[in-house]
Amino acid sequence: MIKLELLLLVEDDDIEAQAAIDVIRQVSSNIAIVRQTISQTALEYLRQVNVSPQLILFDIGLPERADGIQFIQDMRLIKHLSTVPIVILTGLAL
Repeated sequence: MIKLELLLLVEDDDIEAQAAIDVIRQVSSNIAIVRQTISQTALEYLRQVNVSPQLILFDIGLPERADGIQFIQDMRLIKHLSTVPIVILTGLAL
């Protein structure tokens, strides 16, 4: 089991983000949650932080980046993030 201290949530929709945060808070109130609404801003944040998140929740359907896989590929090029687990979120009906 991963001990979560820092979680990055990349989600542009306020309602979806709050729903994810509510679920996370039911598990633990001690998890620091950083929310980014734009994938490029999330990448910039990830490049700058000294502490890697233990988990990234990523909305694959962000409007400014059609290919969420590109975000993952870009993130994986950042050495200290190469093994951080990513959970893909979507509000799309599939």
